[in-house]
Amino acid sequence: MTLQYPLAPDPYVWGSNISPDQPEPDDDLHNPDPRRDRKHDAGGSVLTYRGLANVGCLTLLLVGLVTLLCVFSPWLLVSIVIMKI
Repeated sequence: MTLQYPLAPDPYVWGSNISPDQPEPDDDLHNPDPRRDRKHDAGGSVLTYRGLANVGCLTLLLVGLVTLLCVFSPWLLVSIVIMKI
């Protein structure tokens, strides 16, 4: 097993301090501050170009799927009926 994985399973052996009391350089990214982040979390419009494009793509896919089912379902049913005869 040690030949397959270069690091030991215990992080303390690596020399890493994984204590929750030890600050890390990227802790500001993981600990949001409501006062600092208020301008970014103000919200926005529900109707955006990206949202409309997503809904349009889903609609196009749904219409295509329904069209395929409408075209091939009768063909499948007819072929099953013909095989039973």
